[in-house]
Amino acid sequence: MSRSLLKLLACPSCGNSELEYIVSDESVDNVSSQLADVALLICSSCDQWYTIETRIVCLLPDRLRVRSADEAFIDKHGAFFGVSICKHLSAVNATRSYSSDASEFFSYFDVPIRIAKDRTKNKNHQLKFEEILRGIGAIENGICLELACGNGTHASSLLEVYPDASYVGVDIAPMRLRETLQRLGDYRNILLVQATLDVLPFRDNTFSAVYMVSALQYLEDPEIGLNEARRVLADDGSFVSLDYNPQCYASALGLIQKKQEYDTQIDQCLYEKMSKENLGKWMSASGFSDIKIRNLLFLPGNLPLPDVVYRIINGILEWIPFIKHFSIMLASHSRKRGCSK
Repeated sequence: MSRSLLKLLACPSCGNSELEYIVSDESVDNVSSQLADVALLICSSCDQWYTIETRIVCLLPDRLRVRSADEAFIDKHGAFFGVSICKHLSAVNATRSYSSDASEFFSYFDVPIRIAKDRTKNKNHQLKFEEILRGIGAIENGICLELACGNGTHASSLLEVYPDASYVGVDIAPMRLRETLQRLGDYRNILLVQATLDVLPFRDNTFSAVYMVSALQYLEDPEIGLNEARRVLADDGSFVSLDYNPQCYASALGLIQKKQEYDTQIDQCLYEKMSKENLGKWMSASGFSDIKIRNLLFLPGNLPLPDVVYRIINGILEWIPFIKHFSIMLASHSRKRGCSK
């Protein structure tokens, strides 16, 4: 986990990019180029403080912070930061606008994902990953941001292709980030951040590429999330979003749920509003340029077909006028142009 990538961060409360990195006395990583297991980030403008635990940075806005978790951090680590800092943390805590629903919100996301097999062996995963690569382009020396990184499946594939690239993964669920950390343990130039997609804690114009898979559907307002993705994207940077298609034949046949049972915080799920038309409208309203949206994937990824046959059939179905509307996913590609919004 690269300490140098902390320079990309900004306070989610006020947007200030000057965050002081403070390592506790219990850490042995005071001068390391890698993140300490336990540390603090304190905003020089609004004095808000954020935690680093198990080398994962938590940069949530107040409405998604859990009071008991903040208090537990102070109780467990406060003494190692010194009396003055510990008092500062407690004083800021007293002014925070905590939400009583935050704990319930996280209970939905922070559950184990049941995966029978390694997703990287699934044919659909490979095609999705190739679609991501096609959209973001070459990033050998760039900085790539993945929104809703999940358990790191796409990240591990990306870093196998571009091992020298800098990677930043964002997810709302600590468990997903811990799984990603375990999967990417051999890579040093990475940073994992717990954050929400509608308040991305990064400086403007930072990333050469941004991508997300099956994430847009969880936002109550897609334009807010897309505005944030565009804000942190560098000029002429690439943006890719792969989203489930509610018109998918599997949904139509009842093989998968059209809409899951979500907690109250996310019951306005966008899944059923997903369409090429709406995606194009949302992305255009957010200021993206060169927008291209296509239907992607038609066959289950675990079919016992030779890879070449599987690809040929998917390619043919994509061009059949009526059938193509029932694809499993919609793939959106766009760019950020400096002269646009």
